[in-house]
Amino acid sequence: MLDPLGGAIPSVAVLAVLAAAIAGRRGLAIGILCASNAGAFLTVFSGGMPARTALAMYLGADLLGATMVLGVSYGRLWIAEAAGRAEELEEKLKTVEEEVARTRADNDRGDRAAAGRKQIYHVSRRLAPILDIGDLPREIGRCAELFFKYRRGELVLVGKDGDGYKTLQAFDLKTGAGIYADPDLMAEMEAEGLAGRFGLPKAASASSALLPVVSAEGESGGGKDSIGLKCAMAAGDFSRVIYREWTGEPPPGMEGAARNFALMPFSYRGEPAGFVALWDIEGKPETVGESASEIEGALLALSQPVDLAVQKCLLYREIERLSRTDPSTEVYKRWFFLRRMHEELERSMRLGAQLSLLMIDIDHFKNYNDAYGHQVGDAVLKRVASFLKGNVRAQDLVCRYGGEEFMVGLVQTSVEGAAQVAERIRRSVEAFEFDAGGKKTHITVSLGAASFPSHARNLDDLIARADAALYRAKREGRNRTVVAD
Repeated sequence: MLDPLGGAIPSVAVLAVLAAAIAGRRGLAIGILCASNAGAFLTVFSGGMPARTALAMYLGADLLGATMVLGVSYGRLWIAEAAGRAEELEEKLKTVEEEVARTRADNDRGDRAAAGRKQIYHVSRRLAPILDIGDLPREIGRCAELFFKYRRGELVLVGKDGDGYKTLQAFDLKTGAGIYADPDLMAEMEAEGLAGRFGLPKAASASSALLPVVSAEGESGGGKDSIGLKCAMAAGDFSRVIYREWTGEPPPGMEGAARNFALMPFSYRGEPAGFVALWDIEGKPETVGESASEIEGALLALSQPVDLAVQKCLLYREIERLSRTDPSTEVYKRWFFLRRMHEELERSMRLGAQLSLLMIDIDHFKNYNDAYGHQVGDAVLKRVASFLKGNVRAQDLVCRYGGEEFMVGLVQTSVEGAAQVAERIRRSVEAFEFDAGGKKTHITVSLGAASFPSHARNLDDLIARADAALYRAKREGRNRTVVAD
């Protein structure tokens, strides 16, 4: 008879071996096999089963258990190897995904760069036809909007002032309006009838100056700086493209530029001529992107056509100034003076105001020129012109009429006021000592005055009446003022 215990042992042993192998306990599985073998021998010796049958049964159990141990072990090795390959594949997949992301980002940057280059071409074409500086700021503002969103922007023109710079004009990029003009420049432009043309504000004075003198080190001489100039001072430079982001509180005085600012400088004749300032800006995703490097690149690209456009406008302004200014005396040429006098006469007619004209001639200038030479004569002409400009208002007009003759147009001035100005000029010239080759000399001038509407109703008659008064002054002994009859 088969011992029930002996028949159960192989089955239990096989299950125990299988469980131990699955759990990874190879030593436990082998120990169970050894124990089952020992149990087989005990069963045989106890007489519970024929030796041959028990031996066959337990040998089969051993073989099955060993096969399971080996199979499960190799299965675990395969699973581990497969898991390792899966991790390796995951790493490779992650690398590929990162590479795809980089490639996509590069492609996006490339697309934006291509779009940006296309926009730069359009910027160049939009700025190319502009010659008047007053038309430029709003167009620059529109061009900047192709690349950026910005809260505020300025176009600032600067000029040399000793060792530093002072602001000549400042414009708002959003509206194109002038927000500041240097008082001297403002007076000159108003006198020339160009203030509106160049977008200058109607009221500007020294007390309203937004941008005082700035030293070469960027230190301001006053407290009325624009944020644009404070950007330049905070950067310590406005000779190169600058983009800055504030990580904390903005510098003192720049509270309005809460996040960042950018400067695009421009030059004229090799000297800094000003800058475009933008603040609270962010790049447009279709042309620039959000990174600082992309914003800086867009600013650098945009600054080049802006620089060329401003240089061209400044050159045009200088050519215009030279065309209307006498190079020897730095007062207006005759053609420009007559054009402006026509405009002032029409304005006086509309307003019912008076307009006076002075005709001035240097006494015995030919003899003086022959005695001391043309260089000394030119110096005398320049000095007399400076006396004329120094004794009239900024809105009045001074011109070299021809040779040693000058004319002065006195806006909204009566004939009595014109006579007073004439006498002030005469006395100033008479009192001055001229250097004639090391010799101190004096010269005198004769003046004739006439006024609208007292003496004439049109410009030609006004000039004729002032000229007749001048010749009366010369006939009566020179160095005097005569008012038209």
